[in-house]
Order: sequence, then structure tokens, then C-alpha cells
Amino acid sequence: FPVTIEAFINWLACIVQYKTATGRGWVFQGVQGNGKGVLYHKIIAPMLGYDNVVTKRMEELASEFTEFMENRFVAFIDEIENGRSLYHTRITAKLKNLIVEPTISIRKHYMSAYLVTNYCNLIFASNKDAAVEISPDDRRFNVAPYQQNAIQLTAKEVDELIPNELTDFFAFLMEYPADRDKARKPLINSSRTTLMSINRTAVDTVSDALLNGDLQFFWDHLNTAPATTGMDAIKAIRYMPYRDLVLSIVNTLEGRVTRDELQILFEWTVGDMPKSPHKLAALLKHHRIQLEQIWRHGRNVRGIEVTWNISDEALAEMRAAIAANKV
Repeated sequence: FPVTIEAFINWLACIVQYKTATGRGWVFQGVQGNGKGVLYHKIIAPMLGYDNVVTKRMEELASEFTEFMENRFVAFIDEIENGRSLYHTRITAKLKNLIVEPTISIRKHYMSAYLVTNYCNLIFASNKDAAVEISPDDRRFNVAPYQQNAIQLTAKEVDELIPNELTDFFAFLMEYPADRDKARKPLINSSRTTLMSINRTAVDTVSDALLNGDLQFFWDHLNTAPATTGMDAIKAIRYMPYRDLVLSIVNTLEGRVTRDELQILFEWTVGDMPKSPHKLAALLKHHRIQLEQIWRHGRNVRGIEVTWNISDEALAEMRAAIAANKV
């Protein structure tokens, strides 16, 4: 993976030469024994100085946890796992924000909070393949390829050869043409795409379809048999409102979708959606669906505007299927 290696070397060289935050973090994933710990404990820590780096496990991070980042060049966050608990999710979200903050608020016991310059660069390490949730527009992370195999390092290599070469490696980084602008740009690679897709939920998928006006997506969730053929009663109760709504949209291309209609679309394609209008709105907002006032059915209601994207040929086929009672 020469492109990934080059990006990491440039990132590390920027830290060594400029001693500042790059505004980008790294995610390292792989089976146990693939070298994540060796990278930190045998290379980064002794090279930058043990007082200038820190390692933390997720379980060690309290609600006010920025103290460990003060005057550090690298923070190594180990055993991170997305979605493990609400606690982990909140901690991860806060850490992600700290990657790009120029200053951070430091809180210590029995002391008032104070602001310091943020020099810290974060590395997230995990044995899982879904370590961090990354949205398509999140530019704060570079993702290294998931390592399937452990690295076979001998005790001599770890304890002697690596330390003996550390001075040369530091000299190499000091002479490297470090590009700070390049270090701030996210590395767009297949590993990043894979991590994003792993963390995508069903709600994300349906939200994307609405935001992109993907009418074909909702059409594909219709039964190919008329009405509720083969369904049990409970499933049919959920399906019929969905079917009627999608058929109406196909026939009219109505782009104003109310909150109640969004409930119908998500309930069939995802299931187990909040029944409370406020909780539904909050969930949808988290997935980039922002409700607003729209005019529908002769009154102002909460909903969204959708521009449906469908080819004339596909639309004609859908309407023909409706006319022939095939859905």
C-alpha cells in the first residue's frame, strides 16, 4: 500500500518537523499482533519522547478527558470500537471533534478549566473492522487497510533492531519533504470506503435515497405480486400505506413529503421507527433529514422537499406496472 504508507510518513514527518497538530487522525485496524502496539511503543513514543505522547484505552477516558492531550504530539487511543455503547459513541464523537480544534479546554481536579494550544494528533487502533464511524463528508480521518495477518517479529527485532534504527528513521523524517497541506487532506482509499460502508445503517441508506431523490430505491421495496399476497396480517398493515404512498409518488412525482409519510417510508424499509413525532424528527436530523414547514393537503405541515430523479423510461415502466396491477 505505497500511497497509504506515503501519506502516513508525510503525516508523521509534519509532526516531527513542525511539532503541531495536523488536523487529521489515523485509524489502524487489524488482528492482534499486526504491529499497532509496536508502532506506538517502539517507534513513535521513544522517537518523540515519552513525555510528549500518551496512550489511552477507551475505558480510561472520563467525561471530561482532555487533560491527557495537553502538550502532547500524539495520543494513541487503543481498543476503540464503534457502537459498543452510548458511552463509547459519545467519547469517540468528542475525540473526533478534538482532532481539528486549534485550542482545547483542559480540566483538572480542583482546578478551573483553561485553554491551551492543541498540538495533539490522534491514532485510533482497533482489532475490529468497524472501529470508527466515518460519514462521507467527514474529512478528519485517514484509514489504513485492515491487516488480516499478524506480523511475525522476533524478540531481537523488537528489542534491538528497531531501537538501533530509530535514530536513522528520525533523521529521515527530519529531511523528508513534509507537506502540511497534503497532511490535512483526507486519504481517499478503498479502506476508508469500506469502513464507511460497514458503519452505514439502514436508516442512513434510506436517508441517502431521499436526499438523492432515488425513486427506484423505494420502488424496489414494493412487492412484485399484487397488494399483500403472501403476507401475514401485521406485515400487511405496514405494507399497504407504503405501497399506496409509493404508487402515488410514481404517478404524481410529488416532491413534498410530510413527516407522517416519512414515517411510512422508514417503517417499511427499516422498521421499528420511533412513534413519537419529536423522536422521529430527532432521529432523522441525526441522519441529515432536516424537517421544515411545507404546504401539503391544504395546510402547513412538517416535512421535506424531494426532487425525484428517475429516467423517463423507468418512470414509464413503473406506471405501466401500476396500471397492470403488478405491484
